[in-house]
Amino acid sequence: MSGVLVKRVDTGEESVLELKGLFYGIGHTPNSHLLEGQIELDSSGYIIVKEGTAKTSVEGVFAAGDVQVILQTCCIIHN
Repeated sequence: MSGVLVKRVDTGEESVLELKGLFYGIGHTPNSHLLEGQIELDSSGYIIVKEGTAKTSVEGVFAAGDVQVILQTCCIIHN
């Protein structure tokens, strides 16, 4: 692999992003049901954290890994 063709859906513009590897996710459901009513979750069941941290809505409780909102991680990696 040497790159990936990226196409903007709004303009149709295409460009090649050079890279040596690619990790992709097809989605999953977080196993956070035991936390319902105890910590703030989004509508999909992901733990909501303070932006840029692992802090949750409960003092002293932190979230890490796939149980956090994944979109934030993807955006950080892309930028």
